[in-house]
Amino acid sequence: RVFSNLPYIVSGICFCALAYIKRKTMDIINKSGRGVRHDFSLLYVFGFLTAVVGIASAIYHVCPNQSTSRIDIFFIEILLAYYSLKVHQSRSPDITRLFYAPVAVVSILNVIQRMA
Repeated sequence: RVFSNLPYIVSGICFCALAYIKRKTMDIINKSGRGVRHDFSLLYVFGFLTAVVGIASAIYHVCPNQSTSRIDIFFIEILLAYYSLKVHQSRSPDITRLFYAPVAVVSILNVIQRMA
Protein backbone atom coordinates (compact mmCIF):
# COMPACT_ATOMS: atom_id res chain seq x y z
CA ARG A 1 0.00 0.00 0.00
CA VAL A 2 2.89 2.33 0.61
CA PHE A 3 4.10 2.00 -2.98
CA SER A 4 0.71 3.19 -4.26
CA ASN A 5 1.63 6.66 -2.98
CA LEU A 6 4.84 6.86 -4.98
CA PRO A 7 3.06 8.39 -8.03
CA TYR A 8 1.92 11.30 -5.84
CA ILE A 9 5.48 12.01 -4.79
CA VAL A 10 6.86 11.68 -8.32
CA SER A 11 4.09 13.77 -9.87
CA GLY A 12 4.59 16.48 -7.25
CA ILE A 13 8.30 16.67 -8.04
CA CYS A 14 7.61 16.66 -11.79
CA PHE A 15 4.99 19.38 -11.37
CA CYS A 16 7.53 21.58 -9.57
CA ALA A 17 10.04 20.93 -12.34
CA LEU A 18 7.50 21.85 -15.02
CA ALA A 19 6.57 25.03 -13.15
CA TYR A 20 10.27 25.93 -12.98
CA ILE A 21 10.72 25.35 -16.72
CA LYS A 22 7.61 27.42 -17.47
CA ARG A 23 8.85 30.24 -15.21
CA LYS A 24 12.23 30.29 -16.97
CA THR A 25 10.50 30.37 -20.37
CA MET A 26 8.26 33.23 -19.28
CA ASP A 27 11.27 35.12 -17.87
CA ILE A 28 12.93 34.97 -21.30
CA ILE A 29 9.75 36.23 -22.96
CA ASN A 30 9.34 39.04 -20.40
CA LYS A 31 12.98 40.16 -20.77
CA SER A 32 12.31 40.74 -24.44
CA GLY A 33 9.57 43.21 -23.49
CA ARG A 34 6.63 41.01 -24.44
CA GLY A 35 3.94 39.36 -22.38
CA VAL A 36 2.53 39.81 -18.91
CA ARG A 37 4.47 38.79 -15.82
CA HIS A 38 3.09 35.69 -14.12
CA ASP A 39 3.35 34.48 -10.53
CA PHE A 40 4.28 30.80 -10.33
CA SER A 41 4.36 30.48 -6.53
CA LEU A 42 1.02 28.69 -6.34
CA LEU A 43 2.18 26.18 -8.93
CA TYR A 44 5.21 25.38 -6.78
CA VAL A 45 2.87 24.95 -3.82
CA PHE A 46 0.70 22.51 -5.80
CA GLY A 47 3.70 20.36 -6.64
CA PHE A 48 5.10 20.46 -3.13
CA LEU A 49 1.77 19.67 -1.47
CA THR A 50 1.05 16.84 -3.89
CA ALA A 51 4.35 15.24 -2.86
CA VAL A 52 3.59 15.87 0.82
CA VAL A 53 0.13 14.29 0.44
CA GLY A 54 1.85 11.19 -0.96
CA ILE A 55 4.25 11.08 1.99
CA ALA A 56 1.48 11.67 4.56
CA SER A 57 -0.68 9.01 2.98
CA ALA A 58 2.23 6.56 3.04
CA ILE A 59 2.68 7.29 6.75
CA TYR A 60 -1.00 6.58 7.28
CA HIS A 61 -0.75 3.27 5.40
CA VAL A 62 2.24 2.19 7.50
CA CYS A 63 0.55 3.00 10.81
CA PRO A 64 -3.20 3.61 10.38
CA ASN A 65 -4.59 5.41 13.41
CA GLN A 66 -6.48 8.62 14.19
CA SER A 67 -3.37 10.82 14.41
CA THR A 68 -1.89 9.81 11.08
CA SER A 69 -5.32 10.07 9.48
CA ARG A 70 -5.57 13.69 10.63
CA ILE A 71 -2.12 14.44 9.24
CA ASP A 72 -3.09 12.92 5.89
CA ILE A 73 -6.39 14.78 5.69
CA PHE A 74 -4.84 18.06 6.85
CA PHE A 75 -2.54 18.29 3.83
CA ILE A 76 -5.35 17.29 1.47
CA GLU A 77 -7.50 20.11 2.89
CA ILE A 78 -4.68 22.63 2.44
CA LEU A 79 -4.18 21.46 -1.15
CA LEU A 80 -7.89 21.91 -1.87
CA ALA A 81 -7.82 25.38 -0.30
CA TYR A 82 -4.93 26.36 -2.58
CA TYR A 83 -6.79 24.96 -5.60
CA SER A 84 -9.68 27.25 -4.70
CA LEU A 85 -7.28 30.18 -4.36
CA LYS A 86 -5.77 29.42 -7.80
CA VAL A 87 -9.23 29.33 -9.42
CA HIS A 88 -10.00 32.69 -7.82
CA GLN A 89 -6.58 34.03 -8.85
CA SER A 90 -7.29 33.21 -12.48
CA ARG A 91 -10.29 35.54 -12.26
CA SER A 92 -8.49 38.32 -10.37
CA PRO A 93 -4.68 38.17 -10.68
CA ASP A 94 -3.90 40.48 -7.75
CA ILE A 95 -4.95 37.88 -5.17
CA THR A 96 -1.39 36.62 -4.59
CA ARG A 97 -1.14 38.56 -1.32
CA LEU A 98 -3.49 36.02 0.29
CA PHE A 99 -0.92 33.25 -0.09
CA TYR A 100 -0.94 32.20 3.59
CA ALA A 101 -4.68 32.62 4.17
CA PRO A 102 -5.74 29.06 3.18
CA VAL A 103 -3.24 27.51 5.61
CA ALA A 104 -4.48 29.79 8.38
CA VAL A 105 -8.15 29.01 7.71
CA VAL A 106 -7.61 25.24 7.53
CA SER A 107 -5.46 25.33 10.67
CA ILE A 108 -8.07 27.28 12.62
CA LEU A 109 -10.82 24.92 11.48
CA ASN A 110 -8.75 21.91 12.54
CA VAL A 111 -8.13 23.40 15.98
CA ILE A 112 -11.86 24.05 16.40
CA GLN A 113 -12.60 20.48 15.27
CA ARG A 114 -10.17 19.01 17.84
CA MET A 115 -11.70 21.09 20.62
CA ALA A 116 -15.19 19.82 19.82
